[in-house]
Amino acid sequence: LNPINLLEGDILLLCSDGLTDMLSDGEIQNVIQQYSKNLNKTVNNLIKEANGKGGRDNISIVLIQI
Repeated sequence: LNPINLLEGDILLLCSDGLTDMLSDGEIQNVIQQYSKNLNKTVNNLIKEANGKGGRDNISIVLIQI
């Protein structure tokens, strides 16, 4: 195991390949940074962006803010 140190305000993303196959890491990071004050908006915009690029698979997303 490689533990990571989390700080207050950090956001963890758990998602399916339905998201990561459609958006690059940088695109995902940009959406998270843009909407980080509202996790519901963040999730909705991640799904919108992925669907906008074809959305070829189911998209599951969990965001957790420390």
